Amino acid sequence: MNKSHFFIFLVLLLFSCGNDQTDKKQLSEAHDAQLKAIKTISEIETILSTTTHAKKDSIKEVLHELEEALFPIPGYELELSGHEGHDHGHSRPELSTEEIVQVIKELNQQLSEIEQLFISND
Repeated sequence: MNKSHFFIFLVLLLFSCGNDQTDKKQLSEAHDAQLKAIKTISEIETILSTTTHAKKDSIKEVLHELEEALFPIPGYELELSGHEGHDHGHSRPELSTEEIVQVIKELNQQLSEIEQLFISND
C-alpha cells in the first residue's frame, strides 16, 4: 500500500471544509460504503491473526490508523465492533457530502489494495 494514499486521505479528512446542503441518497450510499469498509477491516484483521505475511505488523498499524480516522456519516452512527463503551473521539469533520463520499471511496480503495497483498502473497 502506498503511504501517500494514506496521507492524502488524512489531509482531505483534516483540512477540508464546507457545510453544503446534504443529499440523503449520497449520505446513505456513503454510510453503506463505510459499513463495507468496517467489515473489510474486520476481515483483514482476522487474516492478520493467522498469517505470516512479511508486512503483518505494518499492515496492522495502517489498519489501526484507518479505523481511528473513521467518522460518523451525518444522519448515521459510527458503530465499530469491539469499541463499545468508550469514545475514540470520532467527531464529524466539516466536509461536504461530495467530500464525504470521496473520503469513503478512498478508504475502500486503500483497503482493497491491502486485501490484494494477501491474494498475491499468501
